[in-house]
Amino acid sequence: MLIFTMFSASAVTYVSYGDYKYAKIADFKVYVAQYTGSDSKYYFSVPASPSAGITTTGVYQSFMKDNTDIKSITLPDTVEVIQQLAFSGCSSLTDFSAPVNLSTIGDNAFSKSGISNVQFNNKLRVIGNSAFSYNSNLEIVEFPKTMNSIGLGAFSNCPNLKFVTIPASVKTIGEGAFLNCNKNLIIYGEKRTAAEVYANDNNITFIPSVDHYFGDLDLDEVVSIKDTTYIMKSSVRMDGYEIEDGTDLKLRGDVDGNGIINVKDATYIQKYVNHEIDKFPVEH
Repeated sequence: MLIFTMFSASAVTYVSYGDYKYAKIADFKVYVAQYTGSDSKYYFSVPASPSAGITTTGVYQSFMKDNTDIKSITLPDTVEVIQQLAFSGCSSLTDFSAPVNLSTIGDNAFSKSGISNVQFNNKLRVIGNSAFSYNSNLEIVEFPKTMNSIGLGAFSNCPNLKFVTIPASVKTIGEGAFLNCNKNLIIYGEKRTAAEVYANDNNITFIPSVDHYFGDLDLDEVVSIKDTTYIMKSSVRMDGYEIEDGTDLKLRGDVDGNGIINVKDATYIQKYVNHEIDKFPVEH
Protein backbone atom coordinates (compact mmCIF):
# COMPACT_ATOMS: atom_id res chain seq x y z
CA MET A 1 0.00 0.00 0.00
CA LEU A 2 1.29 3.46 -0.93
CA ILE A 3 1.58 5.67 2.12
CA PHE A 4 1.66 9.45 1.74
CA THR A 5 1.32 12.47 3.96
CA MET A 6 -0.25 15.86 3.39
CA PHE A 7 0.43 19.20 5.01
CA SER A 8 -0.15 22.84 4.21
CA ALA A 9 2.16 25.88 4.36
CA SER A 10 1.64 29.43 3.12
CA ALA A 11 -1.72 28.48 1.58
CA VAL A 12 -0.03 25.80 -0.58
CA THR A 13 -1.01 22.22 0.07
CA TYR A 14 1.82 19.70 -0.19
CA VAL A 15 1.60 15.95 -0.55
CA SER A 16 4.38 13.38 -0.27
CA TYR A 17 4.63 10.33 -2.48
CA GLY A 18 7.65 8.09 -2.19
CA ASP A 19 10.90 10.07 -2.40
CA TYR A 20 9.35 13.39 -3.43
CA LYS A 21 7.21 16.14 -1.96
CA TYR A 22 4.74 17.79 -4.32
CA ALA A 23 2.75 21.02 -4.38
CA LYS A 24 -0.88 20.26 -5.13
CA ILE A 25 -2.12 22.33 -8.07
CA ALA A 26 -5.47 20.64 -8.71
CA ASP A 27 -7.23 17.48 -7.62
CA PHE A 28 -5.17 15.28 -9.91
CA LYS A 29 -2.23 17.56 -10.81
CA VAL A 30 0.92 18.22 -8.79
CA TYR A 31 4.24 20.06 -9.16
CA VAL A 32 7.32 18.28 -7.84
CA ALA A 33 8.66 20.47 -5.02
CA GLN A 34 11.39 18.62 -3.09
CA TYR A 35 13.42 15.41 -3.03
CA THR A 36 13.06 13.80 0.38
CA GLY A 37 14.66 10.44 -0.29
CA SER A 38 18.21 9.26 0.41
CA ASP A 39 18.96 6.92 -2.52
CA SER A 40 20.76 9.54 -4.60
CA LYS A 41 22.27 12.99 -4.38
CA TYR A 42 23.49 13.20 -7.99
CA TYR A 43 20.92 11.65 -10.35
CA PHE A 44 17.17 12.19 -10.19
CA SER A 45 14.23 10.87 -12.19
CA VAL A 46 10.87 12.42 -11.39
CA PRO A 47 7.90 10.09 -11.93
CA ALA A 48 5.09 11.09 -14.29
CA SER A 49 2.47 9.55 -12.04
CA PRO A 50 3.61 9.39 -8.41
CA SER A 51 0.32 7.81 -7.40
CA ALA A 52 -2.71 6.33 -9.13
CA GLY A 53 -4.59 9.08 -10.95
CA ILE A 54 -2.05 11.79 -10.03
CA THR A 55 0.01 13.49 -12.75
CA THR A 56 3.21 15.52 -12.38
CA THR A 57 2.53 18.60 -14.54
CA GLY A 58 5.19 20.99 -13.28
CA VAL A 59 8.35 21.69 -11.34
CA TYR A 60 7.71 23.90 -8.34
CA GLN A 61 9.70 27.05 -7.56
CA SER A 62 13.18 26.54 -6.06
CA PHE A 63 12.87 22.74 -6.47
CA MET A 64 16.65 22.11 -6.55
CA LYS A 65 17.88 25.66 -5.96
CA ASP A 66 21.59 25.87 -5.03
CA ASN A 67 21.99 22.09 -5.08
CA THR A 68 25.60 21.81 -6.20
CA ASP A 69 25.57 17.99 -6.19
CA ILE A 70 22.89 17.28 -8.78
CA LYS A 71 24.39 16.13 -12.08
CA SER A 72 21.36 14.87 -13.95
CA ILE A 73 17.61 15.42 -13.83
CA THR A 74 15.06 13.49 -15.88
CA LEU A 75 11.62 15.09 -15.99
CA PRO A 76 8.56 13.26 -17.31
CA ASP A 77 6.89 14.37 -20.54
CA THR A 78 3.83 15.34 -18.51
CA VAL A 79 5.66 18.42 -17.19
CA GLU A 80 4.33 21.64 -18.76
CA VAL A 81 5.88 24.29 -16.50
CA ILE A 82 9.22 24.80 -14.75
CA GLN A 83 8.78 27.55 -12.19
CA GLN A 84 11.19 30.24 -11.04
CA LEU A 85 14.57 29.34 -9.53
CA ALA A 86 13.87 25.60 -9.94
CA PHE A 87 17.46 24.73 -10.86
CA SER A 88 19.21 28.01 -10.10
CA GLY A 89 22.71 27.54 -8.72
CA CYS A 90 22.93 23.86 -9.73
CA SER A 91 26.54 24.23 -10.80
CA SER A 92 27.10 20.52 -11.52
CA LEU A 93 24.03 20.22 -13.78
CA THR A 94 25.46 20.34 -17.31
CA ASP A 95 22.70 19.04 -19.59
CA PHE A 96 19.01 19.74 -19.89
CA SER A 97 16.58 18.09 -22.28
CA ALA A 98 13.10 19.61 -22.19
CA PRO A 99 10.12 17.29 -21.65
CA VAL A 100 7.87 16.90 -24.69
CA ASN A 101 5.04 19.04 -23.28
CA LEU A 102 7.06 21.77 -21.58
CA SER A 103 5.68 25.19 -22.59
CA THR A 104 7.06 27.61 -19.99
CA ILE A 105 10.42 28.06 -18.26
CA GLY A 106 10.19 30.53 -15.38
CA ASP A 107 12.41 33.37 -14.20
CA ASN A 108 15.94 32.36 -13.14
CA ALA A 109 15.00 28.70 -13.60
CA PHE A 110 18.53 27.70 -14.68
CA SER A 111 20.52 30.79 -13.73
CA LYS A 112 24.05 30.24 -12.41
CA SER A 113 23.90 26.54 -13.26
CA GLY A 114 26.48 24.46 -15.10
CA ILE A 115 24.39 24.04 -18.25
CA SER A 116 26.52 23.56 -21.36
CA ASN A 117 23.96 21.76 -23.51
CA VAL A 118 20.25 22.52 -23.68
CA GLN A 119 17.75 20.78 -25.94
CA PHE A 120 14.40 22.51 -26.24
CA ASN A 121 11.23 20.73 -27.38
CA ASN A 122 8.66 21.68 -30.01
CA LYS A 123 6.05 23.08 -27.63
CA LEU A 124 8.09 25.62 -25.69
CA ARG A 125 6.55 29.10 -25.88
CA VAL A 126 7.98 31.27 -23.09
CA ILE A 127 11.39 31.61 -21.44
CA GLY A 128 11.32 33.89 -18.41
CA ASN A 129 13.57 36.68 -17.20
CA SER A 130 17.19 35.65 -16.51
CA ALA A 131 16.16 32.02 -17.03
CA PHE A 132 19.61 30.93 -18.26
CA SER A 133 21.72 33.87 -17.14
CA TYR A 134 25.27 33.41 -15.83
CA ASN A 135 25.84 30.06 -17.53
CA SER A 136 29.49 30.24 -18.50
CA ASN A 137 29.52 26.87 -20.31
CA LEU A 138 26.65 27.52 -22.70
CA GLU A 139 27.80 28.01 -26.32
CA ILE A 140 24.86 27.27 -28.64
CA VAL A 141 21.11 27.87 -28.29
CA GLU A 142 18.45 27.01 -30.87
CA PHE A 143 14.87 27.95 -30.07
CA PRO A 144 11.95 25.91 -31.45
CA LYS A 145 9.48 27.35 -33.94
CA THR A 146 6.80 27.45 -31.23
CA MET A 147 8.60 30.11 -29.18
CA ASN A 148 6.80 33.40 -28.53
CA SER A 149 8.78 35.26 -25.91
CA ILE A 150 12.33 35.48 -24.54
CA GLY A 151 12.48 37.32 -21.22
CA LEU A 152 14.61 40.18 -19.91
CA GLY A 153 18.23 39.10 -19.54
CA ALA A 154 17.22 35.51 -20.31
CA PHE A 155 20.70 34.53 -21.54
CA SER A 156 22.68 37.45 -20.20
CA ASN A 157 26.20 37.02 -18.87
CA CYS A 158 26.86 33.80 -20.76
CA PRO A 159 30.39 34.71 -21.97
CA ASN A 160 30.82 31.66 -24.20
CA LEU A 161 27.44 31.86 -25.94
CA LYS A 162 28.39 32.25 -29.61
CA PHE A 163 25.47 31.05 -31.73
CA VAL A 164 21.74 31.67 -31.26
CA THR A 165 18.95 30.70 -33.66
CA ILE A 166 15.66 32.57 -33.18
CA PRO A 167 12.57 31.67 -35.25
CA ALA A 168 10.09 34.17 -36.65
CA SER A 169 7.50 32.99 -34.14
CA VAL A 170 9.35 34.94 -31.43
CA LYS A 171 7.62 38.32 -31.17
CA THR A 172 9.18 39.60 -27.95
CA ILE A 173 12.84 39.61 -26.94
CA GLY A 174 13.40 41.30 -23.59
CA GLU A 175 15.96 43.99 -22.95
CA GLY A 176 19.42 42.55 -22.33
CA ALA A 177 18.34 39.04 -23.31
CA PHE A 178 21.85 38.38 -24.67
CA LEU A 179 23.78 41.03 -22.78
CA ASN A 180 27.44 40.29 -22.01
CA CYS A 181 27.59 37.17 -24.12
CA ASN A 182 30.54 36.31 -26.37
CA LYS A 183 31.81 39.38 -28.20
CA ASN A 184 31.46 37.49 -31.51
CA LEU A 185 27.90 36.35 -30.85
CA ILE A 186 25.87 35.59 -34.00
CA ILE A 187 22.07 35.56 -34.13
CA TYR A 188 20.49 33.55 -36.92
CA GLY A 189 16.92 34.36 -37.88
CA GLU A 190 14.52 35.45 -40.57
CA LYS A 191 14.52 38.96 -41.98
CA ARG A 192 11.99 41.50 -40.71
CA THR A 193 11.52 39.69 -37.40
CA ALA A 194 12.18 40.43 -33.74
CA ALA A 195 15.47 38.56 -34.04
CA GLU A 196 16.81 40.97 -36.66
CA VAL A 197 15.54 44.01 -34.77
CA TYR A 198 17.16 42.86 -31.53
CA ALA A 199 20.46 42.09 -33.25
CA ASN A 200 20.58 45.45 -35.01
CA ASP A 201 19.62 47.38 -31.88
CA ASN A 202 22.35 45.70 -29.87
CA ASN A 203 25.15 45.65 -32.45
CA ILE A 204 25.08 41.87 -32.73
CA THR A 205 25.90 40.13 -36.00
CA PHE A 206 22.70 38.94 -37.70
CA ILE A 207 22.69 36.26 -40.39
CA PRO A 208 19.42 35.57 -42.23
CA SER A 209 18.16 31.99 -42.26
CA VAL A 210 18.40 30.05 -45.48
CA ASP A 211 15.89 31.08 -48.12
CA HIS A 212 14.23 27.69 -48.53
CA TYR A 213 12.09 28.45 -45.49
CA PHE A 214 10.45 31.28 -47.44
CA GLY A 215 7.41 29.83 -49.19
CA ASP A 216 7.40 26.73 -46.97
CA LEU A 217 3.87 26.66 -45.55
CA ASP A 218 3.61 23.02 -44.47
CA LEU A 219 6.84 23.32 -42.46
CA ASP A 220 8.58 20.35 -44.07
CA GLU A 221 11.58 22.60 -44.91
CA VAL A 222 11.04 22.11 -48.65
CA VAL A 223 9.22 24.47 -51.01
CA SER A 224 6.95 22.26 -53.10
CA ILE A 225 3.56 22.12 -54.80
CA LYS A 226 2.11 21.11 -51.42
CA ASP A 227 2.71 24.68 -50.25
CA THR A 228 0.53 26.10 -53.02
CA THR A 229 -2.18 23.64 -51.97
CA TYR A 230 -1.82 24.89 -48.39
CA ILE A 231 -2.51 28.46 -49.53
CA MET A 232 -5.53 27.46 -51.58
CA LYS A 233 -7.01 25.51 -48.68
CA SER A 234 -6.40 28.44 -46.34
CA SER A 235 -8.23 30.75 -48.75
CA VAL A 236 -11.42 28.71 -48.31
CA ARG A 237 -10.84 28.61 -44.54
CA MET A 238 -10.36 24.89 -44.31
CA ASP A 239 -9.68 23.77 -40.75
CA GLY A 240 -6.00 23.15 -40.07
CA TYR A 241 -4.83 25.53 -42.80
CA GLU A 242 -5.23 28.87 -41.03
CA ILE A 243 -2.64 31.56 -41.81
CA GLU A 244 -3.03 34.29 -39.22
CA ASP A 245 -1.47 37.75 -39.10
CA GLY A 246 1.70 37.98 -37.04
CA THR A 247 2.53 34.30 -37.32
CA ASP A 248 5.49 32.48 -38.82
CA LEU A 249 3.23 31.13 -41.57
CA LYS A 250 2.19 34.65 -42.58
CA LEU A 251 5.83 35.62 -42.99
CA ARG A 252 6.64 32.48 -44.97
CA GLY A 253 3.64 32.70 -47.28
CA ASP A 254 3.68 36.37 -48.28
CA VAL A 255 6.22 35.83 -51.06
CA ASP A 256 5.21 38.91 -53.05
CA GLY A 257 5.45 41.15 -49.99
CA ASN A 258 2.07 42.87 -50.34
CA GLY A 259 0.89 42.00 -46.84
CA ILE A 260 -1.73 39.44 -47.83
CA ILE A 261 -1.59 35.78 -48.84
CA ASN A 262 -3.68 34.76 -51.83
CA VAL A 263 -3.58 33.00 -55.19
CA LYS A 264 -0.83 35.33 -56.41
CA ASP A 265 1.51 33.95 -53.74
CA ALA A 266 0.52 30.42 -54.67
CA THR A 267 1.30 31.20 -58.32
CA TYR A 268 4.74 32.54 -57.46
CA ILE A 269 5.49 29.44 -55.39
CA GLN A 270 4.37 27.20 -58.25
CA LYS A 271 6.65 29.06 -60.66
CA TYR A 272 9.50 28.75 -58.17
CA VAL A 273 8.94 24.99 -57.86
CA ASN A 274 8.84 24.66 -61.68
CA HIS A 275 12.10 26.70 -61.97
CA GLU A 276 10.35 29.42 -63.97
CA ILE A 277 11.74 31.93 -61.46
CA ASP A 278 14.78 31.55 -59.20
CA LYS A 279 13.64 33.94 -56.46
CA PHE A 280 10.47 35.50 -55.09
CA PRO A 281 9.45 39.14 -55.74
CA VAL A 282 10.38 40.17 -52.20
CA GLU A 283 13.83 39.32 -50.89
CA HIS A 284 14.02 37.36 -47.68
